[in-house]
Amino acid sequence: MSAMSAKDSTKSSKYQPEGKMAAKESERPERNNSEVSNDSINDSATIKLQLDTMELTLTDLREQMLKKEDIEKLISNTVTKIMNEMEKRNEEFLMKMNKIFNWNLKINLLKSQKIA
Repeated sequence: MSAMSAKDSTKSSKYQPEGKMAAKESERPERNNSEVSNDSINDSATIKLQLDTMELTLTDLREQMLKKEDIEKLISNTVTKIMNEMEKRNEEFLMKMNKIFNWNLKINLLKSQKIA
């Protein structure tokens, strides 16, 4: 056996899992049409299972995205309510301060008129 053929014999087929030697033609069992058909059915079932799994995963992701959008909307609404409440309180505070300022101004005017 030459170095080239020894190297070729240890090389596995691209269809064989790593670490397994490809069977020689004479060692491969012959397969009839029903065995090939069964493999096709098994492959189809595997593909269907993978597609179903992907569909469930996508559905779950879509639901999570909806939840994320709901959370973002809730946060936005909460911040808006807080800001509105702060504006309302600030306006009330400014109105009270304005009343106090006007009241003090009137008192000072009255005092100055009494003095004069």
